[in-house]
Amino acid sequence: MRRIDLALWCGALLAAPWQQAFSQIVVSPKLSPISGTATTLNTLSAPMAPPSNLSVTGTPASAALRWDPPNSTIAYATRTAATAAPGVTGYYVSRTDPNGATVRLNTTAISVTRFDDQSGGIRPGSTYTYHITAVYSNGGYGPADVAFTAPAAAVPTGLHLESRVSQTVLTWTAVAGAASYQIVESWTESVTTTTRGPDGRANTTVQTNTNSIVLTTVDAFVPISRGGTVSNTQTSSDQSVIVTRTLSPVRYEVGALYAPSSVAAPRSQWPSFVY
Repeated sequence: MRRIDLALWCGALLAAPWQQAFSQIVVSPKLSPISGTATTLNTLSAPMAPPSNLSVTGTPASAALRWDPPNSTIAYATRTAATAAPGVTGYYVSRTDPNGATVRLNTTAISVTRFDDQSGGIRPGSTYTYHITAVYSNGGYGPADVAFTAPAAAVPTGLHLESRVSQTVLTWTAVAGAASYQIVESWTESVTTTTRGPDGRANTTVQTNTNSIVLTTVDAFVPISRGGTVSNTQTSSDQSVIVTRTLSPVRYEVGALYAPSSVAAPRSQWPSFVY
């Protein structure tokens, strides 16, 4: 092949379709340099540093969360607002329950590094996962998780009677963390009625009622109104009707209530005292 023919042949080879395809690749927008807008969006979607040193304590009905700012070694007790991590504008707190349902606990970001969950959504013995998310000024975020198992609800102990200033009280050992106590007083009332007809025959009926009242107190004691069996008999003037009312001793059941939702141990576990 002559040299001039070879040149013409090479020129034809670089023509369509290869030249056309190469041209499309060079000018394709998909391979253009990333614009400033695209770079900003990519930064916003990238996770940032999360809060550190998460801790949680609580009662059977509440939880107290504490944490440090991202990349901070400052102890919680000595930290001030001025020591927050650069760029962090606040924190969101959410909670996932044992069924997998997640709820956000604060509607606006908080600037402090603590949160007390008094929402009423905690139950004794259940395990929850708290999510603390640091929000940055550039729109980025940094999530961190911590698990919390609510302790079982305790019950009062040591129920006994005491005499105090001309009254008798039922007292017990205070329960740590309890906000108040619920006392259920229950007793039975039996009414026996005997009637005599003109022929002297007697007819007797017995009716029994169960009664109870519920009291709430912040004190570790409750006054006792009465004790033992009480019986009262009334007879008509002609002796034709005799009614006897008998009250049984009172059974006292005492449970400890935890704020904010007044949760308590199952009533079957409450201690009782009969007087």
